[in-house]
Amino acid sequence: MLRPAPLLLVTSLCGLALASCFTGDAALNLPCESKADCGLDHACVQGYCVAPGTEPCGNGVINSNEECDDGEQNGAGSCTPMCTLPTCGDAFVSDGEACDDGPDGSKTCTPACAANVCGDGHVGADEECDNGESNGVEGPCSADCTVNACGDGFMADDEECDDGQANAAEAMCTPVCTVNVCGDGYEAASEGCDSDDRDVCTEACEFVFFSDDVDAGIGGWTHNLDQQPAPNQFCDPPDVTIHCAADQWIRTSVSNLANHPDGGDSTFAWYSGDLSDVQGPMTARLVSPEIDLTGAAAPITLSFFHLYDFKDIGEPNSYGDGAIVEVSVDGGPWEQLALPGYTATINDPGNCLELTAPENPLLGLDAFVGTTNTWLGESGSLDAYAGAKIRLGFTISSDCAAYATTFDQPVEWYVDNVTIVGGRQK
Repeated sequence: MLRPAPLLLVTSLCGLALASCFTGDAALNLPCESKADCGLDHACVQGYCVAPGTEPCGNGVINSNEECDDGEQNGAGSCTPMCTLPTCGDAFVSDGEACDDGPDGSKTCTPACAANVCGDGHVGADEECDNGESNGVEGPCSADCTVNACGDGFMADDEECDDGQANAAEAMCTPVCTVNVCGDGYEAASEGCDSDDRDVCTEACEFVFFSDDVDAGIGGWTHNLDQQPAPNQFCDPPDVTIHCAADQWIRTSVSNLANHPDGGDSTFAWYSGDLSDVQGPMTARLVSPEIDLTGAAAPITLSFFHLYDFKDIGEPNSYGDGAIVEVSVDGGPWEQLALPGYTATINDPGNCLELTAPENPLLGLDAFVGTTNTWLGESGSLDAYAGAKIRLGFTISSDCAAYATTFDQPVEWYVDNVTIVGGRQK
């Protein structure tokens, strides 16, 4: 007949992991109070479940079912409390181990029983990632075991650059870790702008300081006769064969002019008028509105389209008529702008012996001379005018012989699509 007391004792001790909660070999070396706690065919000897005929773990004697037994020193380093030789992953810290949190390790202890450090391939408590030897500036996990992200100073595989806190819209590396290029929406220090608005920013990321295709109207342009001869008996006779010098600049339709660079989109251009029936010498200037370059930075480029006809007087390389571009700063005097497209020097002094000063006022200057036969693009640098307010002058000039009908020579100039683009001061 079983006694109830021991049964109650075993039941109450199940929560303490006594052997009565197990059977057979699973109870070996667990603490017990009686044989009933150790399962079938096992004995309770000195408070531990053992196989029949064996001594308990911890008695200092290595029994047949034990790998070691250091007695009271079990668990201190060379033998576990279970009388087994220590191995990494058994959850007992033994000699040569910095830690042992079981076979899977933990946030502070690796599966190799070493303290967790960045670069060991095991994600520690204070680490976001750890890919071991793969940690670095180009992988998903950085050298300091943080997830590689834009702005951390480490360039990941999906980043073009990463300068850390130096990433900026105006820097070489943008806030999204892409190399700053024109068209990305970030205005680099070397760009005048970066926008899809073509009214203020070109496709080359140049800021548009001025642009006029003349189609919208006069738009603040003016024109005047700058130099002219004194009226004399040779101009405005009764038959009106020769007119006295006059400013003839007008805004005119260009629909009938072939080969315009706008491909037919341009409707109007500035036209000097034909000076071949005008008594010279004279100079007529087309003047732009004031253009503010106070915030501009080099390179600053003027560009325009033009078509002109300044034939020589029948002698090769003899030019008495032509045109130049000038600049006035803050309302000051006009100065010639150097342009690569100037074709030759105005070198013919005129042959009107009846006048005391027959030569072209631009005599000796490089200018647009000869004839183009088609529209040309022209451009030049305005870098010298950064920080100033300027006006452009498109100046046509002739000598006294421009009117000579015997030479049948037109003297005319068309100008269109005047644009100034460049960088901006940062």
